Amino acid sequence: MQPVEPFRSSSHKRSGDAFLGEGKLDEAAGSYRLAIAANRDDAEAHLNLGFVLSEQQRYEEAERSLKQALAINPAMADALYILGVISKAQGNAEDAINSFTQAIEYKPDFEIVPGDLCELLFQSGQPERGKEVILKGLALYPQNADFHAFLGNLCAAENDTDQAIKCFQSALLIRPDQAPVHNSFGVLLAGLNRHDEALGCYDLAIQYKPNYLEAYNNRGVCLAELEQAEAALASYGDALRLQPDNLDVLSNRAILLLKNKRYAGALVSYDKLLQLQPCCSEWLCNRGRALGGLGRHEEELTSYDQALEFGPDSADVHFNRGNALASMNRTEEALASYDRALVLKPNDVDALCNRGNVLRRLKRIEEALACYDQLLQTNPNSADGISNRGAALSDLHRYDEALECFARAQQIQPDHVDAHFHECSCRLLLGEYEMGWPLYEWRWRVSGQEKNVRHFKQPLWLGKEPLHDKTILLHAEQGFGDTIQFCRYAKIVAATGAKVLLEVQAPLKPLLTGLEGVSQIVIKGQSLPAFDYQCPLLSLPLALDTRLNTIPADTPYISSDLVRVNVWRTKLGKNARPRIGLAWSGNPAQMSDYNRSIPLDTLSRLISEQAQFVCLQKEFRRNDLQILEHRKDIAFFGDDLVDFAETAALISNLDLVISVCTSIAHLAGAMGKPVWLLLSYNADWRWLLDRSDSPWYPSARLFRQSENGDWEGVISTVATELEIWRRRLDSGSNGHSSCEASSPGGSTQ
Repeated sequence: MQPVEPFRSSSHKRSGDAFLGEGKLDEAAGSYRLAIAANRDDAEAHLNLGFVLSEQQRYEEAERSLKQALAINPAMADALYILGVISKAQGNAEDAINSFTQAIEYKPDFEIVPGDLCELLFQSGQPERGKEVILKGLALYPQNADFHAFLGNLCAAENDTDQAIKCFQSALLIRPDQAPVHNSFGVLLAGLNRHDEALGCYDLAIQYKPNYLEAYNNRGVCLAELEQAEAALASYGDALRLQPDNLDVLSNRAILLLKNKRYAGALVSYDKLLQLQPCCSEWLCNRGRALGGLGRHEEELTSYDQALEFGPDSADVHFNRGNALASMNRTEEALASYDRALVLKPNDVDALCNRGNVLRRLKRIEEALACYDQLLQTNPNSADGISNRGAALSDLHRYDEALECFARAQQIQPDHVDAHFHECSCRLLLGEYEMGWPLYEWRWRVSGQEKNVRHFKQPLWLGKEPLHDKTILLHAEQGFGDTIQFCRYAKIVAATGAKVLLEVQAPLKPLLTGLEGVSQIVIKGQSLPAFDYQCPLLSLPLALDTRLNTIPADTPYISSDLVRVNVWRTKLGKNARPRIGLAWSGNPAQMSDYNRSIPLDTLSRLISEQAQFVCLQKEFRRNDLQILEHRKDIAFFGDDLVDFAETAALISNLDLVISVCTSIAHLAGAMGKPVWLLLSYNADWRWLLDRSDSPWYPSARLFRQSENGDWEGVISTVATELEIWRRRLDSGSNGHSSCEASSPGGSTQ
């Protein structure tokens, strides 16, 4: 008679297998327990129970059952494999490797094991062992697509890209629907800069696995490399719809937005990232860059300071902090930040370059030159470094050497914007207008000038097309002074037979209404009437082929409204002394303002009781305003100067204007009013070189620094000349102010 227990155990196992096939894990576990109760030496029942318990993630019970199976049959490869799976799930890589290794030793043809074992060996830094396992597996199962894919990943990690490509291709030939393999193949091809092919791989990965987040993310990175920003952002959006808080995707999206100067979107992205992980120095740094792009420099600086709390030794943060401080004209602090960045990252090209730029602004030109030379020792072919070295040489009035630098930079990088624009400034300063005006068109590509670029459907006119019976829009593009200086060309354009529309900044419209040659004036930002061509005001010298001897200098071309003039005459009251207008500083937001503005305290040496001095400015630095409030010898009308027409009417009542390089100087010159310009050692190109007169404004007289930063010398010279001028004026007018005897806009020498 046969024993009952083996039959009963086998019956319970069959029931367990049936329940397992139906996915009824609890029932399957119960049946296997009954099988074990019937026969405690049934290794297969212990194995099956261990498997079910592992599926239920009841790992401790599963391990006990599997170890019992192995105690009965130590060579049970299936039990060893499941133990390995449990160890892997619990993060015990070493135990998992040991279990998988034993399983494959007992059962060399165990097809499921090599892939798991290879993956763990690779992750544990044992790629050679992993490769050996997979090669053995492939020898037994050459049609196993997973093995080919694993080998492809191993070869890719070893930079054996040719073999990796063959492996991925073999895997996909066997099973084309493997989304992870398409994704891995895409990563490999992207690393080889074969982005178009990589994109095809990611598309196939998504086709076979529509919710494949990693593939959407990699696809976005690939599209970004192909400079298809919108498509890349859409791909990142698809990934974020699957997992809104995925840090990798959010970070990649933020980087792309920042790179494309979409600062508002980048700021939103970095704020989201920092909500999820507040202590990331890199994200705080990039958040600062986004704020800087939006012009919110105080907040930008705060973001960098927060970044330094979590990463005090980040050279990148110190570098960007220096950029923010430079943008705020806090040049000494900017220099300190660049110095710290260079301590942490010596010979960093960008930090050396920007450090040199700050030294130039501090008028420490020789030090700036040394900084650029150090940069070029590290990177002799740095177009940025060579171009900036040329700018420093230009600051030192070493123009031939400067031009050589600009040419060298352009040779290395033909589209180097700053090299072209620096050359332009140098050519125009030297009066080489034939070469300078064409180069001036590079201004549109200078960093920070993007906001000035206009996108019209009407073509740009640069002098080639006939304008007879055509309408042309001439439009302001830069500051008030530029508009005043170059609106003189309107009548020349009108003389070609064109109807001229002039678009200007709102404060200039009352002043320029009635400008000769202009049919209609439009305020910038308002809707425009129909026109055929368009030209920015500062492109007109190029369009009209202006040379030094053909500058249209017929002044006055701007005059004042007589009613306004008389109102200001009443405000000023009768006065026997000559009246002198003063403008000593410009807009502090202008990047070159440090090079042109003078502290009021320095200018005060010119003021005496021999003349009535009138302030022509509306905006002041804090220190200057405090001084002005306590001076009774400078008339200040502040808010009464509501627009340039009012300023022009006030200037009409003056005998002389003394100004730094601001719109006030241009206005006085355009009115034909005597104007004395106080110019830095490196004055703007429009004032040319080493001249005391200006071909643009016949009534102007130029007083230049003899060396960098020497305003005291300029003021001393002007004070001497002012005394001579006053004596001549008194002698010629019997002590009466010229404004009482001259017509509005006229000049008296």
